[in-house]
Formats: sequence, structure tokens, C-alpha cells
Amino acid sequence: MLPSLTTRARLDRGRRALLVSGGLLLVLALVTARVGATGAPPDRPALAERLAPSTWAIAVPTAWFAAPLAGLRAGDRVDVLAIKPGERAVGSAIAFDLEVMSADDRLVVLGAGATDVTALAVARASGQLIVPLLRSAK
Repeated sequence: MLPSLTTRARLDRGRRALLVSGGLLLVLALVTARVGATGAPPDRPALAERLAPSTWAIAVPTAWFAAPLAGLRAGDRVDVLAIKPGERAVGSAIAFDLEVMSADDRLVVLGAGATDVTALAVARASGQLIVPLLRSAK
């Protein structure tokens, strides 16, 4: 016995053209929205342009901090302490006067010199607790 084939009525040309044009308009709207969202605001320069000469930007996850600072904003200045946990805890300042380039709940981007960046990385790799200290603006 042969299987039976079922067919259905095809869309007429007018309805098909309407669906195609609607889909194209939707794709065009999505593409222009994405292009507009990825562009940086014209009044804010790129991160590399905001860095001081001979400094680097380092992204530090807030999970690295023993006591994260709430309310950090771009332009704030911080010092960083490294504390070796244990029975006799020892702490030392490892980085001074770092500029906060950007900050949110998960990440703080700091502008720092080569020695400060190295000190942060070594402190983290050696298991020390990192404590940021906010500098006064006055």
C-alpha cells in the first residue's frame, strides 16, 4: 500500500510578500538597534585615552577584595593593602593612589603603574587578602 500525501493550500503572493517585507523590516530594526547600542557616547573618550602616561589599566574582580568598597565611581582614588591571613596576620600597603577608571558590582578597573599592577597580581597569586582603601578627595 502506498502512503498518502497530504497537501495544503499555498499562501497567495500578496500575503507572502507582506510577510517577507515585515521580516525584512524587523531584521533592519534589530541591526540598527545593535549598531547604535555598541557605539560609545561621543562625549566619553575610550579607556586608553583616559589613562595617564605610562600607566596600565587592570580589571580587578570585586571577588578578590576582602572588603569591597560600595559606591566606587570613575575618578575616585584608592590605596590597596595586602593582608596575609593566619595566626599572626601581617598587612602591608602594596599600591598607592590608583585611579578608578570604572566600577560596577562585579569589576573595578584601576589605572596603575607597572609596579602596582605586579604587586596586585603577586598578592592575589600568593593568597593574600586584598583590601582597597578609598582616598579622601580633599
